[in-house]
Amino acid sequence: MNKDILQQFIDGIFSLNTRRFGTVAELMIKELFGFEESNSKLYDLYDSYRDLRIEVKFSRAMQEYDDAIREENVIDQCLGSAILENRSFSIDETSRIRFDSNIQQIKREQFDVLFYGLFYTDCIEIVNVKSPDYHYNTISGILKKTQKTSEFFRVAKEERANGSHYT
Repeated sequence: MNKDILQQFIDGIFSLNTRRFGTVAELMIKELFGFEESNSKLYDLYDSYRDLRIEVKFSRAMQEYDDAIREENVIDQCLGSAILENRSFSIDETSRIRFDSNIQQIKREQFDVLFYGLFYTDCIEIVNVKSPDYHYNTISGILKKTQKTSEFFRVAKEERANGSHYT
C-alpha cells in the first residue's frame, strides 16, 4: 500500500465518529476470528462454534488534554482538537505519554466475551476477556475507579496469563 494512502487511512480511523469507528472495529474482529453477525441488539457478534455472545469495544489512544474546556479557551480547544497529530501517537510512546481513551456501556450480563482494543497510529492492541462474574467485577471496578485504559490492559494481560481469557 502506498505510504500516503496508508497515512490517509490511519487519519481516517482517528477521525471517524464514534458509531462508524465501532463498526470498523466490529468488522475487523468478525473477520479476524470468523464470528457471525449478532441476531440481537444486546451484543455485537456471535461465535456459533462455542455458542458465545461477543461484545466489541474499541477506542483510539489519544494524548491526554493539557487543559479543560472553559469559556475563555473554548475556541482554542476546538481548533487544537481538529489537528489529529496533536493527540494521536504510536504504541512505543505509551511509556512517556499520558493518554485518554474511552469505552462506554459495558453491560457484562449481556455478553460472554469482551474484545477490547486500542488503536495507535502504528498498531492495534487487542485483549479479550471471558465473562465469569468475578472477573468482570474486577475489570469493571478498575474502570470505575481509574478510568484508565492502560490499567485495564494491564489487568486483562495478567488475567490472560492466569488462563482467564478467550482462546
